Amino acid sequence: MILARRVGFGGSANNIKDYSSEVPFTTVYRFLNPGKSPELFVELQNQQMPFVLFDRYFPGYEFSSVRLDDVAAGRSAAEFLLRLGHERIAHIRGHDVSPAKLRKQGFVNALRKARADRLRLDYPGFIDVEGGRRATQRLLSRPLLPTAIFAANDPLALGAVCACREVGLRIPEDVSVMGVGNIEGPFHPNPFLTTIDWPRQELGRKAASFLLDALTAKGKISPNSHVFQPEVLARHSASSVGIKPGGGTA
Repeated sequence: MILARRVGFGGSANNIKDYSSEVPFTTVYRFLNPGKSPELFVELQNQQMPFVLFDRYFPGYEFSSVRLDDVAAGRSAAEFLLRLGHERIAHIRGHDVSPAKLRKQGFVNALRKARADRLRLDYPGFIDVEGGRRATQRLLSRPLLPTAIFAANDPLALGAVCACREVGLRIPEDVSVMGVGNIEGPFHPNPFLTTIDWPRQELGRKAASFLLDALTAKGKISPNSHVFQPEVLARHSASSVGIKPGGGTA
C-alpha cells in the first residue's frame, strides 16, 4: 500500500498502533506528522512494520527512505545563480522539515564559500504561490533589491514571479527567479520557470523495490535508502545580471 498523508496522527504512539492494526501491509509514508520528529517512525520500526520514508530524512536514524539530495539541490541553485553573476540572492525558505532545511543549508554554504554578500532569508508561512507572493512583497519592501530569488519549491517561486510583476519588475531582466520541483514538467510546451528536477518515476520504483524486499525478508528488516541527485533545468526565468534572455544587454 502506498499512502500519502498531509495531516499527522497527532504525535501519539498509540495512534500508530491503532493505524497499523487497520493497515497490516507495507506502507510508504510521505507527509506523516510532517517530519519534525522521528518518534512515530521509531515506533513503526520497533513493531517491525515495513515502511519507506519518501522525501523525508532524519539524521542519526536508520529508516528505509528514498529522497532527493536536498543539500545538493540548494548548493546547485546557488552555484547556478552565482555563475550568472548574481551576488544579492534572496532565499524564500519552506517549512521546518528536512527538504527545506537541507536546501537552505546547501544554498547558504555555497554562498558563504563564494563569499557572496547580502544574503537574505525569508519565511513565507505557507509553501504555496500565495506564500511566495507575500514573502517576496516583504523582500521588495527593503531598500536594496535582490537580483535573484531562490525559492524552496516551485509554487513559492511562482509566487515570487507574481509579486515582482505586480510592482513592474521584469523576470528575468530585473530579477531572476528559481525554484525546485519542475511542476511545469514535460507537459508544458514552453516551460518558463528555471528549476531543479529529479527522476520521480525512478524514485517511486526504488521505493516500491524497497517495500517488496521488506515484505519478502526473513527475520529482522534491514533498512535501505537511496538518494537521488538534482538536475538544474535552465529556462526563461533566470539570466545573467544585466543580460536579456535573447543575449542583449538590459
